[in-house]
Parts: sequence; C-alpha cells; structure tokens
Amino acid sequence: MHLPGGREKDIQILPVGDFSTKDELEKIKNISRDDIIAAHRIPAAMASVLPSGNSNFGDITKVDYVYEKNEVLPIREQLLDINEWLPLNARIHFETVEQN
Repeated sequence: MHLPGGREKDIQILPVGDFSTKDELEKIKNISRDDIIAAHRIPAAMASVLPSGNSNFGDITKVDYVYEKNEVLPIREQLLDINEWLPLNARIHFETVEQN
C-alpha cells in the first residue's frame, strides 16, 4: 500500500477473533455461514448445509416447494412489475421449468 506522508499506525490489520483452537475457528465459520444463509433467506437444506446432530433435511421436495412459494415467486412478481417502466428491449423475462 502506498500512503504518501503516512505514519506507521495509519493502516492496521486487526484480528477478528482468536483462532488459536480449531473449535473456535469452526464456531466462527458456522456463525458466518448461518448469517449468510439467513441474509439470503435460503433454507439450510437448499444451501446443502448438513444439519447438526442426528437430524436430517426432512423432505427436500417440500422445502423446495415452500421456498419457491414464499420467497422466489414474490420476488419474481416484484421484478416483473418493473417491466411497466422498462423499454421493451430491457424487460425482464423468466423461463418456466416443467416438473415431471
């Protein structure tokens, strides 16, 4: 980094946690992963996150259906509403996927 006239302490790298033990690093990784999943509102099963303990994903088909109904379709509808203000060559289109 080039910092003309800069002093020794102008730029510092600060640790965000103590990674001295594997357990601590694992804990921080899991918290970060959970925060990202929550921010994107994705079910853990859809993000291929293995459940902890002896639990399982449950019925992934049901999880997918509920996620599509409650998250994907409302956002898709909002995006399609934008088409009213866009020129024809910039409009948003979605392809439908046929399920067998």
